[in-house]
Amino acid sequence: MVEGTIVTFKNEPTENTPGRPNSPYACTGVVVVENIRWQDAFNLVDGRKWCEVFWSNNQITRCYKEDLKVW
Repeated sequence: MVEGTIVTFKNEPTENTPGRPNSPYACTGVVVVENIRWQDAFNLVDGRKWCEVFWSNNQITRCYKEDLKVW
């Protein structure tokens, strides 16, 4: 998954899905940041497994890559 890739969720996102847009009509998005750098002292999260997605409702969220599929 690289920047510019069009993505959607593999399964219907629930309120517990990380990166779920706040609009039920935001069904596709574009990856704008391929890997996330976490700014904490412990680096407990592998940023290569996360990306930022710009959704069709003009919202940017951080999503777990395993929850997404290329559209």
